[in-house]
Amino acid sequence: MFQTHIARIEVALRCKQDINCYAGTLKQTPDESAKYLAPHIKDIKDWTKDEKLGLLEGEVERAMLEIGKAGSKAVALTDTLLDAAKSDDRLIRQSILLALPKIAKIPCGNCEVKLDAAIKAGEGKTTLGDLNLETTMLRNYFAWAGGKTPTAPSTPDAPKAPAGDDKKEE
Repeated sequence: MFQTHIARIEVALRCKQDINCYAGTLKQTPDESAKYLAPHIKDIKDWTKDEKLGLLEGEVERAMLEIGKAGSKAVALTDTLLDAAKSDDRLIRQSILLALPKIAKIPCGNCEVKLDAAIKAGEGKTTLGDLNLETTMLRNYFAWAGGKTPTAPSTPDAPKAPAGDDKKEE
């Protein structure tokens, strides 16, 4: 849908260099996204919920790209992105997963736990199998990043492995 490109442009014009504005797209609903785009898309009031969701996906995709480009300047948004990584929407979650390694401080103390929660939220949902695999790969990246000793993935039946020293031995 061509209008998703309008959504990507609109969020960039609205937020400019404000990374908190970009992060705000993660809390938007499709209807809120449509309100921002109403001046640019004449028939938007006739759109279905799924069509409006496509606009929100475009906005979030651009927003996460901009946050990722900010790098360490956006480190304060790490928890915001981690919390939103539970999304069942493929484009939204993938966009978050691409931005996280660019902004998270290494080692990331709570990345494993929050990504475990995102994986658990997607368990049993057949449409999220590949997405959960990508989330697991990022979780494993953070498990080892910065010389960190990984913890075991949290499961309801298994106790958590004791946390090791997060510093490299010299």
